[in-house]
Amino acid sequence: MPGDRLDARAFRLVADVGGTNSRIGLCRDDALLGDTVRRYPNAGFRDFGDVIAAYRAEMPARDCGSAVISVAGPVEAGRASMTNLGWQFDEAGLSGQTGIAHVHLVNDLQAQGYAIEGLSPSDVRRIVDGAGAPVKWPVLVVGIGTGLNTTVVHDTPCGLFATASESGHVRLCSNRPELAALADATGFVSVEDAVSGRGLSRLHAALHGLPEATSPAGKEIVAAALDSDSRAAGTMRVFLELLGNYVGDLALIHLPFGGIYISGGVGRAILPLIDASGFEAAFCDKGRFQNLMRRFPVGVLLDDDAALKGAGRASLGFGQMEPARSGPSPLSGVATALR
Repeated sequence: MPGDRLDARAFRLVADVGGTNSRIGLCRDDALLGDTVRRYPNAGFRDFGDVIAAYRAEMPARDCGSAVISVAGPVEAGRASMTNLGWQFDEAGLSGQTGIAHVHLVNDLQAQGYAIEGLSPSDVRRIVDGAGAPVKWPVLVVGIGTGLNTTVVHDTPCGLFATASESGHVRLCSNRPELAALADATGFVSVEDAVSGRGLSRLHAALHGLPEATSPAGKEIVAAALDSDSRAAGTMRVFLELLGNYVGDLALIHLPFGGIYISGGVGRAILPLIDASGFEAAFCDKGRFQNLMRRFPVGVLLDDDAALKGAGRASLGFGQMEPARSGPSPLSGVATALR
């Protein structure tokens, strides 16, 4: 990033705070400045205010007029709690702590959703063709990282709107008796308990009768499956079938004829395994609606900076809780990326 100190209000801090890592960068206008992006392991910090302090110490132009922070947890009335990390967020508190006048919190998948408009074909690897008409919306985004969450992007008279949710915590639908081992004290098993980075490790333990404490981490299971380890490959087949079933259920709920995007670090990691798995069959396995399911194109979002870019777009018109539009039409990238 240039070392000059132009009007600080021209720069906006954007952040994507997941269960394991935080990523921060600066935007100017609607563009993410790629050489300002930094990644921090959350385990090394007491709270997110300390992460921002570490980041701002690295940047020559440290003053920003506003910040948009996407967090992996529900946001309500300017406050948020992380679902898989014990951090608390408060817009007013972060503003006072950092000196940034305008701080806005959004749900993590909302930021991913606002990034869709700017996609190019190289940002997406298609995994299910889809045979529907080339429409642009609505779009479903399924983020798989440490946890699992989704958003739906709608075109409205006021602009694009990405919904907030915590839909990774709906009940897991499966007839596999082994998955009862994932239940909490109330007997509840969520989709995220099996279909996520942390869930993959728990799923492997449940399927193979291992103590959870000795089960490999999710990334180790993916790597072992790619290296033809039979137990890991078996776990990944079940993981991808569960994922396909869940994404298919969401498709019937939201009818995302503009496309479905799987995002996040785990989403990208499993890409080499999807073609040989039962993902597409599970996705389309909806009885008499299976022909409808084949109308939805599905792709994996390859851009690791998508959430930061989406937060930057949202920040331009945050007063209306929508990103300012650029280009000839909303979600124009969807048509070129998946069609």
